[in-house]
Amino acid sequence: MHDPMSNSTPSRLLVFVCAMLLVVPTVFSACDFGSINDDPTSPNTIDPNLLFTRSIVYGTLRYDVYQRSQHLFGNMYAQYVANLVPNFPTDRYETGGAYDDWAQAFWNTSYAAFGGVANVGENVSNPGINIQQAIELTQGDPQLVNKTAIARIWKVWLLHRVTDTWGDVPYSEAFQGDEGNRTPAYDPQEAIYRDMLSTLEEAVDAIDPSITQAGFRFGDADVLFEDDLTKWRRFANSLRLRLAIRASEAAPDLAEDHVRDVLSGGEVMQSNDDSARLVMGTAEGEFVNTNPLSIIAGFGDDRVSALAVQILSDRNDPRIGEIADTTITFPRDGVLYRGLPNGLSAAELNGIQSFRYSRIGDRFREPDYPVSVILYPEVEFLRAEAALRGWTSTTAQEHYEAGIRASLAMYGIEDPVTVDAYLQEPNVAWPASGSFEDRLEAIITQKWIAIYTQGFEAWAEHRRTGYPDLLPISGQGATGGEVPTRILYPNVERTLNTANVNAAAQRIGGDSPTTRVWWDVD
Repeated sequence: MHDPMSNSTPSRLLVFVCAMLLVVPTVFSACDFGSINDDPTSPNTIDPNLLFTRSIVYGTLRYDVYQRSQHLFGNMYAQYVANLVPNFPTDRYETGGAYDDWAQAFWNTSYAAFGGVANVGENVSNPGINIQQAIELTQGDPQLVNKTAIARIWKVWLLHRVTDTWGDVPYSEAFQGDEGNRTPAYDPQEAIYRDMLSTLEEAVDAIDPSITQAGFRFGDADVLFEDDLTKWRRFANSLRLRLAIRASEAAPDLAEDHVRDVLSGGEVMQSNDDSARLVMGTAEGEFVNTNPLSIIAGFGDDRVSALAVQILSDRNDPRIGEIADTTITFPRDGVLYRGLPNGLSAAELNGIQSFRYSRIGDRFREPDYPVSVILYPEVEFLRAEAALRGWTSTTAQEHYEAGIRASLAMYGIEDPVTVDAYLQEPNVAWPASGSFEDRLEAIITQKWIAIYTQGFEAWAEHRRTGYPDLLPISGQGATGGEVPTRILYPNVERTLNTANVNAAAQRIGGDSPTTRVWWDVD
């Protein structure tokens, strides 16, 4: 069993040179030491290429932060996996024990000393401050417009996870620690969303493919899209589509305007080749460039959830063997795939025979399996919902089926007979005569399958839509048994940025795990 609170980690290899080059400058940039740190014989400006690479690599989360955020919060709350460790609280919707430390890990990684007042020396792998510095070092130079635009796009992707997790968070005053602002105000989430949508629109418009000179583009520093500006535009527009659909109930006019604008240009992801996936390496002991799930799965702390096995089995889904491993007890007990219920108490877990339950599939345990950022199938499901809402001239069914086909293809399932048969399964076939809710449930459930292990996103979609129906847990936790709607602000913020945390908590209706964020309309 692995303790995610442990600070001991093996030495890292230099797969990404920037991972080591930026450690000291990042710490100093979080403090104000004045001129005593200026070396007249050395440059004091960091290469924005290194900052950009570092922000992408660490923004997709190193295994320790990935475990304490995407996995132990997102994947548990979305019921992708279920917990096996008796003293881990999140799967039981509890807020004690290690809960605050896990929340703080994600907060610190997102903000460092700039989003609140985190311990500067605790985590220098800060994708947020790195991308902000990249923006500041490139903005205003017309020759570097592509660098600035792409950095702004990536910053939105980073911070949309943060606001979706907590609601109101530092945004307009974030990353101002070097200017002396160590207690940034928390912006209302609606204002954050409006600005993020506008930023994406502006950034896409600013991208200029005619600028091709070396040094004016990120080039090899772009480890996500290899300096492909078309893919960056499609990524930005797909992210804008995601955010607009998320705001569809809270601000329908705003959402519709952005959806129509994005789709009228046609510049969203067009195929699986456009998917944003960070390619990982296989270097032994290299945890920056290793699929975090391959490390986490080795701890043996979880199993595929009962919900995942149920949803896939009920649809005769050919992806089940890719998502879930066979049980060790098969064929002795006749159960090929068995999911573990979420939310089991410590007493219940102490009596569990873990070998009777399925681990996540082999592909997710491979060290070089890519980390998903936004996948093309999700974009088709977003378009299906846009069509369902009447915001596009295409049909919801065509995008729904395109999303399923694309997801199956990502798992190597492309045989036409198999694919067509799956599309006709009773729990899969498009509900042509169904209600709006029937159709929305079909879309979101298939999205949930297609983005398996992207827990933050699946949890957000469940909060927004109520789909798929999650299984009840055996205890009550801190929420009366209801799926948490947000994470509590870290205690370090309550201690060091008290007034702003209290103001935000009062504005959103209380710093509670059952308080709804702005777009989560009841």
